[in-house]
Amino acid sequence: IPASREVAVGVALVALALVRPEGIALALFFAMTRATDDSAREGARRWRAMQVLSVGLATYFLWHRVRFGTWTPSAFRAKRSDSLLAELADGLRYLGDYAAGASAREGWERGFAVVAALSLLGLLIALPVLIARASRAARVLGSAAILSVLIVIAEGGDTYEGARLLAPALFLALWA
Repeated sequence: IPASREVAVGVALVALALVRPEGIALALFFAMTRATDDSAREGARRWRAMQVLSVGLATYFLWHRVRFGTWTPSAFRAKRSDSLLAELADGLRYLGDYAAGASAREGWERGFAVVAALSLLGLLIALPVLIARASRAARVLGSAAILSVLIVIAEGGDTYEGARLLAPALFLALWA
């Protein structure tokens, strides 16, 4: 694999990290997965995408600190509540609202939506065991989907309808 491709992957991961706060965790996850893949690259080239990501994020956060006086992105601070428990409750409610919206469109009762949301959460917890025999790519994408949902729950979801924050997780899960 040419070094320029590794640099391009690193630049793409920087772009992913700068789109939304949860993009940072996903970019780091993909970079670490890429760096620890023994089959594709040798030596220091394995870490090239991680190096580009690290330099890109360090540059961004230093600029952000100088420009805005804080290390955290504005989007992260704008929607925070006073307690972590409130964030988690909001995130779980967001996941439940997604399930309720999907079931309401099909005409199912609202009680089923709660069962569907809890089943989805159970599936997310059990997914690593379910994909243990899957290919490395499927495990990476499935794990990224779980990570994406957990980040959405931890940050409290959002107030827009349509579960836009769950779109990356759904895409990753389908791709896996």
